[in-house]
Amino acid sequence: MIRKLFLASPVCIGRFDGPPTSDAAPASLVDGTPGDLKADLIALLGKESVLHRTIDLVRYASDASPYRLVPQVVVCLERPMTLDAVARI
Repeated sequence: MIRKLFLASPVCIGRFDGPPTSDAAPASLVDGTPGDLKADLIALLGKESVLHRTIDLVRYASDASPYRLVPQVVVCLERPMTLDAVARI
């Protein structure tokens, strides 16, 4: 399988064995981040640092890999992150 990944034609890669899976956001996150988690993080870090809407969670669910994992919450901290900010999380 690894050797096929380096071929010039993506058609050669094929599909992995297994049933198809749903691409929908989990039902538990349809309304965004659970209320208690959202409230606790906003109290710690401020509203501007906590992304909690469903659209924000779906936006951060994918990277360059073929996997899609929807997070419960996304925390955006100032860069560079301070030790104090990491400790509060």
